[in-house]
Amino acid sequence: MHLSIDPVIGSVCRLLLSLLFAAAARHKLRAHREFLAVLREYQLLPARSVALAAILVIGAEVFAACGIWWTSLRVPAAAVAVVLLVAYGAAIGINLWRGRREIDCGCSFGPSQQPLSAALLARNAVLLLPCAAAGLPLSGPINWVVCGTSLLAACVFALCYQVWGVLLANRPRALRLIGQ
Repeated sequence: MHLSIDPVIGSVCRLLLSLLFAAAARHKLRAHREFLAVLREYQLLPARSVALAAILVIGAEVFAACGIWWTSLRVPAAAVAVVLLVAYGAAIGINLWRGRREIDCGCSFGPSQQPLSAALLARNAVLLLPCAAAGLPLSGPINWVVCGTSLLAACVFALCYQVWGVLLANRPRALRLIGQ
């Protein structure tokens, strides 16, 4: 049985995976000290291995963002994206289980901090689907209609992702304002 995916859906998934992990890697490279601090704050790794883990995470994100566009690397790149999301979810879940909700998740692309929450676990679970689908071959050719539709849809989804992130980052402040 040969699985394939509609060209528009497959292209949207690839664009989303690429945008997400390229932006994440860029952010981690631009704010490398802050990223190292976030990794330390999770308290899941020995202190001496945090720098190596940071390099591996950034490398994996770059591979996922770029590899998805090459036929021979598509499946491994999609698999790396899924593994990253599961690992991020596990790190968040472990710290939520420990009661450590106030630490920064390290997943915002700007200076704002985003505390850990179950909503981040849900977001990562939802992101698993397009990352897994991005590894499937397309069922048809890519033409200008597919490209235009895919680009527009990916922009809409990327905007929704950013809005979701801003809402999650501002949730604690909003709750304080309304007195909860």
